[in-house]
Amino acid sequence: MNKKILIAIMACLSLAPLWLQAQELTPKQNPQTKKWGFVDESGKEVIPFIYDYALEFSEGLAVVNKNGKVGRELDFDIHGKQIAVTRFKGGKWGYVDKTGKEVIPLNYRGAKSFSEGLAVVRTSFLYYEYIDKTGKVIIPFRYRSADSFFEGKASVARYPINYKKPSETRYLWGIIDKNGNAIIPLEYDYPVIFHDGMALVSSKGKYGYFDEAGKEIIPVKYDDVRKFSNEGLAAVKFNGKWGFIDKSGREIIPVKYDGVRNFSNNEGLAAVKFNDKWGFVNLIGEEVIPCQYDEADILPNGVILVLSNDKLGFIDKSGQEIVTVKYDDVRDFSKDEGLVGIKLNGKWGYIDETGKEVIPCQYDEISQFTDGVAEVVLNGETIKIDKEGNKVE
Repeated sequence: MNKKILIAIMACLSLAPLWLQAQELTPKQNPQTKKWGFVDESGKEVIPFIYDYALEFSEGLAVVNKNGKVGRELDFDIHGKQIAVTRFKGGKWGYVDKTGKEVIPLNYRGAKSFSEGLAVVRTSFLYYEYIDKTGKVIIPFRYRSADSFFEGKASVARYPINYKKPSETRYLWGIIDKNGNAIIPLEYDYPVIFHDGMALVSSKGKYGYFDEAGKEIIPVKYDDVRKFSNEGLAAVKFNGKWGFIDKSGREIIPVKYDGVRNFSNNEGLAAVKFNDKWGFVNLIGEEVIPCQYDEADILPNGVILVLSNDKLGFIDKSGQEIVTVKYDDVRDFSKDEGLVGIKLNGKWGYIDETGKEVIPCQYDEISQFTDGVAEVVLNGETIKIDKEGNKVE
């Protein structure tokens, strides 16, 4: 054989595994045999249908199972409550590459997909550990529950030291790094998840926050805590009262209110309740709209809907009336149409954004305007009207 031809053939053969690893493969179940394998983008079988279950490829490897089945088993939800769940379980689990080679043998009782170079595997009935892509144990089995790594951190759980029966004990959660070191101690009631660099934790009914370095920046003392808003503030409850703190734990809005709503995106206002009346505070804690309404809420267009003495109206962000608080019911402003439906003395009409009544309250029912037209019911007849109240065909 020509030497150049032989070299070319050998080169192609050496590149074949690289090409196979680069192709996109999808797990698929054979409808006749009920076995799982992998197909390419054209639907052609690449890895034989010999498995009882298979997951998507992640970081070049896919989880596969043999001799498992769908069944029910007991687990705990995120609140530590025991629940029965349906999942594929049993059998043996391992990993294949895109050539179909079982690169990590099917020796495990459970397995999750690889993330950031590590995967969670179940080695016994009770415990999980982390392995690398060669199957080497990186973090030994010691966890009762374990999540995949994300940005160098993973949420894990253990049993309390003095537990009696696994089925009667809730887990204690924390965060570890890739060396298995605890960033946040495993002593909290729920899975610990970071969001915008902050992790909400709970212990014995109290809440607080940790930063990504594992420092407790907001003491675990609050009765309730909400997520931080885009403005960097979070609502907290302490001794039955609500307020807002910043990400350093500093109290920005006094914890004195009976209730609060989160800051509205881009509006810089939050509804607060004091002495059974609602008003609004700004980002520095100033009460810009006094607590004088029975109900109040900011609509998506920035207008505030208020209720007082069973009558509805609208105010702006400074507290000035846009629509007099006198109506029995109101509808949202029609998108891009600038009109809102109002009900007075049992009849419906429309006002514009200045509060001017542009179509009298004379209809039994109305709809929002779309492309300048709305359907209304007048004396039992459904008709269409334009934005001046004229009947249109």
